[in-house]
Amino acid sequence: MTMRKTIIANGEYYHIFNRGTDKKTIFATSNEYRRFLDLMRFYQYEKPIRFSFLNKIERENIILERSGEKLVEIICYCLMPNHYHLLLKQNSDNGISRFIRIITNSYARYFNIAHERTGILFQGNFKAVRVEDNEQLLYLSRYIHDNPRAGFLQDNSSTWNWSSIHEFISNSRGQCDKQIILEQFRNTKTYLNFIDDYKNNINTRSHIENLILD
Repeated sequence: MTMRKTIIANGEYYHIFNRGTDKKTIFATSNEYRRFLDLMRFYQYEKPIRFSFLNKIERENIILERSGEKLVEIICYCLMPNHYHLLLKQNSDNGISRFIRIITNSYARYFNIAHERTGILFQGNFKAVRVEDNEQLLYLSRYIHDNPRAGFLQDNSSTWNWSSIHEFISNSRGQCDKQIILEQFRNTKTYLNFIDDYKNNINTRSHIENLILD
């Protein structure tokens, strides 16, 4: 196992990302996207029972019981057909590593059974980049939420179902701790304008160039 160059510390924010082996698809159906998101929400918490052992009501009860025991805070996310992007804050020692390990291992088992395949699903260790300052935090949230447009939705990233943009533009409560981003904008429309202005801002590339999947 290779040593991770980035030291992941409590209270710090990180861009976490990875993709399928050989750039292959890791999300082929709506149910697979939902499964990964359900795993993210469930395994945010310290020492939960195995996800697959529980029904939906039992999972929700465990989440309610463990509301103050999070390994990580999920700030925003985007799932794409062959990769994912997460913006996380670590709450406890090795929280991000434990969180990513358990959700990707659980999801890989689910995916392999569904597709009658064996072997590794994700390409090596996940990538982790520490967010250095608030400006980078904002640009990273923009990059993550605009990822579908960069990929194949040329008109509007908000039409992509598998990112946290829907939590950001509505008042509904979800799994993201979005206030650290939204409190810096007058309203959600202003934040959407910030995302839409992605290609016109000359500072964007310098803030995310080390955050992009090659």
